[in-house]
Amino acid sequence: MNPPNTETLVEAYFGHVDWEAQRERAENTSEAVRTLADKLLTTRDELGSKELTALYNLAQHQNSYGREKKREAVDQFDISSGVRETIHDCIDGPIGIVGSGTYTVDVDGEEELVTEFLNEFVYRVLNKDLDLILEKFASDDVSGIQAGIISTLAYALYPTEFPLANSPAREGLADYFGYEVSDQLTDYPDTVEAFRTVRDEYGFASDFRHLDYFFQWAAANPTGNPDDPGMADVTHERADAYWVNQNDEQEMDEYYLRAPDDDYYTHRADRLTEDNLVFHNFNGELCAISRATGDIRATYDDDEDYEITHLETHQIEPTVSKDDVVTALDHDPFRLDDYYPVSSNGKLNQGYLFELSDEAANWLLGELGIKNPEWKGPDGPRPPERSDSGEPPDNAEETEDTDSDDPLPVPDSPPPRHEEITRQLNTTGQVVLSGPPGTGKTHTATRSARSWVDDHTDGEPSAEQVRTVTFHPAFAYEDFLEGLTAKTTDDGDVVYDEEPGHFYEIAKSAREAYDPTADTNPPYVLVVDEINRGDLPQILGEAITLLEPGKRGEHEIDLAHSGKSFTLPPNLYLIGTMNTADQSIGLVDAALRRRFRFLRFPPEPERVAEIELDDDADGADAVLDDPEATSHERLVAASVSALGALNERICTDASRLERGQQLGHTALLGHDTPQDVADAWRFQLLPQLAEYYYGQMESLRRELFDGAGDSALFDWEHGTVGDFDPETLYDALCDLADADAVGFEAGPGDGEPGDAVDGEAATTASDE
Repeated sequence: MNPPNTETLVEAYFGHVDWEAQRERAENTSEAVRTLADKLLTTRDELGSKELTALYNLAQHQNSYGREKKREAVDQFDISSGVRETIHDCIDGPIGIVGSGTYTVDVDGEEELVTEFLNEFVYRVLNKDLDLILEKFASDDVSGIQAGIISTLAYALYPTEFPLANSPAREGLADYFGYEVSDQLTDYPDTVEAFRTVRDEYGFASDFRHLDYFFQWAAANPTGNPDDPGMADVTHERADAYWVNQNDEQEMDEYYLRAPDDDYYTHRADRLTEDNLVFHNFNGELCAISRATGDIRATYDDDEDYEITHLETHQIEPTVSKDDVVTALDHDPFRLDDYYPVSSNGKLNQGYLFELSDEAANWLLGELGIKNPEWKGPDGPRPPERSDSGEPPDNAEETEDTDSDDPLPVPDSPPPRHEEITRQLNTTGQVVLSGPPGTGKTHTATRSARSWVDDHTDGEPSAEQVRTVTFHPAFAYEDFLEGLTAKTTDDGDVVYDEEPGHFYEIAKSAREAYDPTADTNPPYVLVVDEINRGDLPQILGEAITLLEPGKRGEHEIDLAHSGKSFTLPPNLYLIGTMNTADQSIGLVDAALRRRFRFLRFPPEPERVAEIELDDDADGADAVLDDPEATSHERLVAASVSALGALNERICTDASRLERGQQLGHTALLGHDTPQDVADAWRFQLLPQLAEYYYGQMESLRRELFDGAGDSALFDWEHGTVGDFDPETLYDALCDLADADAVGFEAGPGDGEPGDAVDGEAATTASDE
C-alpha cells in the first residue's frame, strides 16, 4: 500500500475535474476586479483601505461575502451606471475564488504608495516589467498587505501571470511539490517563481486558477479518486479517526478498547465519541475498523482504574501488514503534528491510541475498499440509530414502517415557520430546509408535514401519508424509483423483477387517493432527510422533469428499467433537509435548485432562552445578573450568550469555517441540571469545533477564543476538548460572551453569592 504520488494525483485531477466548468467563475471574478480597479484609478486621486477592501471582497467566495454585500461594496463608489452594470453582471454569475471570512485591507497612512503601485501595475506604466513593479512594491513591506491579499489582486488582474498564494495554496505547494514558500509580502516574488515552475512542469492550464483548484481537490481526495469512500460514507457522520495498537484478544472478541484512566495521552480512550472511527493494528496486522458507540465506562482491575470504550467492528479480509500501512502513512499530506502513529523517522510509534488525519483515514478506507461495513458489536449488529429529532438518520435508508390503517401521529401544534414552509409547498411542491447541524430541520420538517396533512385531510389522516427516507452516498435511483431484483425460479432459472422504490410507492399511494373531481385531496408528503448527501441527479434520474411546477398530473415519463409510464400526482409533496456543514446550497445541481425552494434554518439561541428560561435572548443578560436565578438558569443563559458570540465569530473571523458550520442551538434544549448543560458543551458542541479545526488548534484558539490560552474549554496542548465542571464552564462562557455576571453559586439554594464574573472583551468583525 503506497500513497498516491504527486504525478498520480495530478493525473487523477486532470481526469476527474472539468476545468472549463471552473473557468467562468475565475473569469467573472477577474472582470469584476479589473473593471472596478480601472474606474477607481481614473476617478479618484488616491486609493486606500476602502477601495482595496472592495476589490478584495469581489474576489471572495460567495459563502463568506455574498452577492448583496458585493453589490453594496461596489455601489458605495460614485461610478457610471454602465460600469456599475458591468460589475453587477459579473456578480450575478458565479464569482469568488478565495477566503472564508470577512476581511478588511488596512493600508491607512500608506495610500500614496498603494496608489502609485496600482497605477503602474494595472496600466503597465512605460511598459515596465510587471515582476519588477511587484518586486519594488513588495520591498516596501506595506504592513496591511501580505502575500495572500496581493496575490489575489495580482491574479485577478493577470490570471496567467500571477498565482493565488493564500494559505491553502502555499500549504499545497509544500505538501505536494516540495516548495516551502513564505506568507510575507517581501518574499512574494520568490513565491511567484515557485508557482510558475510547478504550473509549467506539471502541465496545468496557463490560468493559475487551474493549479489553485488542484490544491483544494487533492486535499478533498487524498486517494486521487473522488469515488472512493470517506469517513462520512462509512460512519454517516463527520468523524474523528484513530489508530490503536493491540495484542489483547479479549478486546477484539468483546468489541472494546481498554486503557488506564490516567493523563497519558495515548491512554485517553475517553476521547472517542459516538461514530469516531478506529483502525485496529492487532499483532502487526491491520485487521479491523470500528466505530465508537459513545458508551464509555469506568472499571477497576488489578489495583488500577481503567476506562472501557465500547465499539462496533468490521473485520478486514484479508488483513494488511502494518509495515505496508506505515510506509504509506509516512506521507507528509497525511501527517499530523502531534500524536500521530508514525514517528518522524518512519517507524510505528509505541503506545496505544493515536490520532489519524482525515486524509489518512479516507485514503485507508479507499485502499481497503470499505464501502458498506458490516458493524457487529457485543449485542449483534447495530440497529439504525435515531437523530435528536426522532427521525431515522443516515444509516436508516428504509422508510418508516407504516400501515395504511395506522393513524398519523399529529403534534399538538405546528412548529415555528410552519406557515412559511406550507406556503412554499403550495407554490412549488417541494422545499428544502437548510442549515447547520442542530438547528431543528428534521424535527421541523416532520412536524410541519404531519400538521399540514392533518389540516388538509377529511377525517383522520393515515400514517402512510407522511413517510421519511434518508439519503446517503450509497442511495441510488433503484432505491428511490425502481430497480431490478434477481430471483431464482423453481426450475433454477434467474429472472429479474422490477422492485418499486420509496418515491414510486408513495406516488402510487397518493395517486390512488387523488380524485380530480374533488375540491380537496388528501396530501402525501415524503420527507427526505440529508437530501444533499445523496447523488441527486443520479437518484432522481428522469423524474427530475416531473418536479417542475405545473407538471404534476400533467406530464408522464417512461421509467428506465421497466419502461412503465410514471407521473406525479398533484397531491404529492417533498420536504428535504440539508446539513450545510457537509455541503453548501451553492454546490447543489443548478437544475435542482430551480425546482426547490430553500429555507435557511440558522442557529437560534433565542429559542433556548424562550423555552428554557421563559424569556428571549435579550433576557439572558438579565438572568446572568440576577442573584435570585439558580445556577442552572445562569448556565443556560451563559450558554445562550456564548453560543451567539461563537457563531458571530464563525461568520466573521474564522478563516476555515463558513456560515453553514455554525453551532446549532438544539444541543442546549431539554437539560434539567447544570451537569447536563456541561455535558452538551463537552460532548456535542465543542467536539464539533475541534472537528472543524482538526490539526489546527492554534487557529481555533486565535480565531474563536481571542488567543486565550487559559480557556478551560480545551486542552490546547493535546488538541482535545477539556475536562471541566459546570462552574468552570460558566466562567469560561461568561468570558467568551464578554458578560458581566454574578457568580455561579449565587442562586437560591446554591450557597452564598459569588464574586462577579467579568468577561473579557471579545473582538469580532461585523456580520452581514
